[in-house]
Amino acid sequence: MFVFRNTYTGRKGKKREASKWYCDFTSASGTRCRVPGFSDKKATEALGRQIERLVACRASGEGLPLDVQRWLEGLPAQIRAALNKFGLLDGQRLAAGWALRKQVEEWQACLIARGDTETYARKSRARVESVLQACGFVFLSDVSAARAMAYLHERKGGIEGIGPSTVNHYLRALKGFPGWLCRDGRTSSNPVAYLKAVETGADRRRVRRPLSVQEISLLLDGTANEPERHGMTGLRRSLLGRLPDFAATDSKTRRAEATA
Repeated sequence: MFVFRNTYTGRKGKKREASKWYCDFTSASGTRCRVPGFSDKKATEALGRQIERLVACRASGEGLPLDVQRWLEGLPAQIRAALNKFGLLDGQRLAAGWALRKQVEEWQACLIARGDTETYARKSRARVESVLQACGFVFLSDVSAARAMAYLHERKGGIEGIGPSTVNHYLRALKGFPGWLCRDGRTSSNPVAYLKAVETGADRRRVRRPLSVQEISLLLDGTANEPERHGMTGLRRSLLGRLPDFAATDSKTRRAEATA
């Protein structure tokens, strides 16, 4: 591997050097390749050394070390595209350089396209983005399951904390997003796949119970004054609530009439 700068002839016929340095190297298949570097020679030499490591990994078929993955994610898009052109990056590694926030937008659109409601897709995206922002996750290699879980634990234990059921909603979205990246071929692993839902029985924020007689009476009295809904007046709904056997019979009769 060596670095060089191209020369060209200026307007007055003088030889000039280009401002940018290039890396010249040999790929794993023996092909001579040239990749644009930087205006600084030392930075371009450092780029060349990393490219040599990348070539060695591709030749051996081994996975990329974490520091190489992080280096790839920080490269300018032009250099990543050139490496991909010479077969040093596959689609997964090329996509790994995209910021997660941009990919979350595409995930939201995919959720809607597959049939999920817009509300569900919007909430899922918001939950993932809140974790990404709070934990400082910019690229996929930044994602740490332990750090994400610690953040959700802090949210659950805070003064205005969220309940365990809400934590599980966050976990479901947080695991679903990298899972989609895997299925779409953008990464080979889900760093939060092993996280498990938290127990909800020990810390229930809403303890459900049967209504008392007084509460039922207040509910039915209030219903009687409500406007018409689902083709029934408030008074009719109130009467049906007071006569559950009649309500069941009336409902079956109306369904039979509708299908007759």
